[in-house]
Amino acid sequence: MAEVFPFKAVVYDKERVPNLSDCMAPPYDVISEVDQQKLYNKSPYNIVRLILGKVFPYDTAKDNRYTRARDFFNRWLDEGILITTKGKNIYACEQRFNVDGRRRSRLGFIALLKLEELSGGGVMPHEKTLEGPKADRLKLMRATGANPCQVFQLYSDPRKTVNNALRNCIVREADLEVSDEDGVWHRVWFVEDHGVIQLIQTAMKNKALFIADGHHRYETALNYKREMRQKYPHFGGEASFNFAPMMFVNMNDEGIVIFPTHRLVKGRMPVLSEILKRCSEFFDYRELPASTEEERKKLLLELNRRGKHSYVLYVGKKAFLLWLRDEKSAEEHGDPTKSRQWRSLDVSVLHTLILDRVLIIRSDDIEKRLEYTRDSSYAFSSVDEGEVSLSFIMNPTDISGVKAIAQKGEVMPSKSTYFYPKLRSGLVLNKHVL
Repeated sequence: MAEVFPFKAVVYDKERVPNLSDCMAPPYDVISEVDQQKLYNKSPYNIVRLILGKVFPYDTAKDNRYTRARDFFNRWLDEGILITTKGKNIYACEQRFNVDGRRRSRLGFIALLKLEELSGGGVMPHEKTLEGPKADRLKLMRATGANPCQVFQLYSDPRKTVNNALRNCIVREADLEVSDEDGVWHRVWFVEDHGVIQLIQTAMKNKALFIADGHHRYETALNYKREMRQKYPHFGGEASFNFAPMMFVNMNDEGIVIFPTHRLVKGRMPVLSEILKRCSEFFDYRELPASTEEERKKLLLELNRRGKHSYVLYVGKKAFLLWLRDEKSAEEHGDPTKSRQWRSLDVSVLHTLILDRVLIIRSDDIEKRLEYTRDSSYAFSSVDEGEVSLSFIMNPTDISGVKAIAQKGEVMPSKSTYFYPKLRSGLVLNKHVL
């Protein structure tokens, strides 16, 4: 059961910060060190100082990226850079963007969700989480007592009841509007109409939720809730730490886009002839030219045309299109503890039949040996420049696959999906009140 609620949000004051775009940032987990510095340079009020502050050699237990995030947050509130909305709202959010030359739009809303344990079945993850990022995010929540970003949740509503209600609310000028480095326009409307809010709450009440992005943040919110309940056992179920802000998007929305996440492999590899020999046990393959940008575009089109269970292996400036010879191989040689749907995922086939059996990369070495990118050009160039040994370029995971895995209570390998566009950090913040 999805219990959603309006809330008083913390937002940037447009009068004090005229160029809101300079204060926004991507989610913390896609910000490189170079990106971090660029965001620092954009504005002294950029949200990166909260979500991914710099680390210095002289940091101590009393002065570090988390305590500085707390100080920035409190100072910006005191100075009126950040303000709290007058009423409790739900926040309609539209993102307009281009993909493959087509203009698209994705509509959703931001609201508080009453947190549920993931074992309950109401909120379903689809990706594995790591302890490091969860520990990092928990330190930030302890320091600031706030959620500077939302978890991206999907729900199914073929009739588009919520979408239609939101459409009626966004005919006026947006309350907040920013653009990002990818040319995506993010617009937010404060929805305070009680009738609309009640309609959305009723429509969402029986919905199952699927975490699209923000698995670590959701689990961190749960850990924070547990800590606060121990610290304040006399507080009831309505205490603010029992809730966290989410962006809710209908998976039946035409604006749902998933990009592939390509695998870059580091370390010593078998010689190319041995790799191909081992691959041939399960895959057919052929070499294709990939020296020029035009040839690489044609190669990616061919990969897309081949569809399921096909990959581009790029190694030593040579490209090979691989495709699974017999679909039964995925089921027969996949992880027997997993469902048929899990074993048939492109990313699962790659990990079980190639990374494990061909390259002999042990499961406990995966995180050390792999890098990830959604940029196919980088998947080529990183091999050319000797930064990695080889790369596997993939097709995207279908939304139906994400839903099927989540419904079975399973999780995909890390970095199996890349929902686009990313939510913008800094648009709508939530501050816990004790």
